[in-house]
Amino acid sequence: MSKKLRKAAIALAAVITVSANGITAGAFDSPWAKPTEKNTAAADSVQTSTASEESGIHLSRKSVEMTKGEKVSIKLTGAEGTVKWTVSDKNIFTYSGGIITAKGAGKGTLTAEYKGKKYKCTVTVSEKIDDFGADIYSLKLKKGGTGTVKINTAGKQVMVMSDNANVCSLKCSALIDGCFDLTVTAKANGSCNIVVYDVNNTKDKFTVKLTVSEQTGTDKSRPDTAKTIGAQMGAKAQQKTETDADDTSDYIDEVIRLCNEERESAGLAPLKKSDSLTDSAAVRVGEIPNKFSHTRPDGSSCFTAITEKSKTSGENIAAGHEDPEQVVDGWMNSPGHRANILNPDFTEIGVGYNENGNYWVQLFIG
Repeated sequence: MSKKLRKAAIALAAVITVSANGITAGAFDSPWAKPTEKNTAAADSVQTSTASEESGIHLSRKSVEMTKGEKVSIKLTGAEGTVKWTVSDKNIFTYSGGIITAKGAGKGTLTAEYKGKKYKCTVTVSEKIDDFGADIYSLKLKKGGTGTVKINTAGKQVMVMSDNANVCSLKCSALIDGCFDLTVTAKANGSCNIVVYDVNNTKDKFTVKLTVSEQTGTDKSRPDTAKTIGAQMGAKAQQKTETDADDTSDYIDEVIRLCNEERESAGLAPLKKSDSLTDSAAVRVGEIPNKFSHTRPDGSSCFTAITEKSKTSGENIAAGHEDPEQVVDGWMNSPGHRANILNPDFTEIGVGYNENGNYWVQLFIG
């Protein structure tokens, strides 16, 4: 990086650093962000434990993530005879002879009907990313909203910056297999350029255009309570006041509502709120500020906090998200987290929230 560019960077903001335990510096508002290297899957953000599947009829895949043009196989294991396959949207993917073919970006459902019973697989398709590029190059957000851009570094050491720190803040996920998620939070009306460039060759770069507009009108898909929660969270971010028990309960219920909204869109049954799981999530959300991991401070698995019996269980954790919409957005834009939220085997959910650092925990069982 040239001395001139380096001075300009320092004048704008400091580079966001990443702690050794893998938590990105989500609490910082900065136009600069840098992904942290990580050689394994995002085990610090999502965990699923599944008991041995009972013998019987089941899909070989219950969810699949693909890029446009990719093909994957799927079968209804244990079925003998005719199986009826239904595709929810052929613009997203097609199915023929046991093969799913990704056609266009979006999310849909493949349904296998056998002897009067339906088995569903959620199919998520994204656009291909260039060798060094993003999945999208134009992003439109409402003030206060968030969006995610998937970045492929192609093995380069990269830096991300916004040319207007007043319009947005940026956060990076861990770097996995040369890719990371860039979360953009809209702070004020206007537009800016988010530039991703090679640290060792600043001429090698690309730009994502961000446009932010004032939120107008009423969101008819959300009840008044959701708008009240958003207003409460905004006040807390500005005044840094403590969240009382009623507010915490509202946030928990809103996270569950948003997750069930996502499940409904995927054709899945809603999750039932479990008081026992919520108590367990409250225990876990008190532990993760000291150890942000699916391993508890005593060295045991996160699932030892669950007191209910189950065949399968899962946990999502997060830090730095200021309200239910932000944290569910973040989870849904991460393959591992989304797999837990949209897992058809899960039937119950518990949520924990800790306002000191905005820590969140989801526990699932089925």
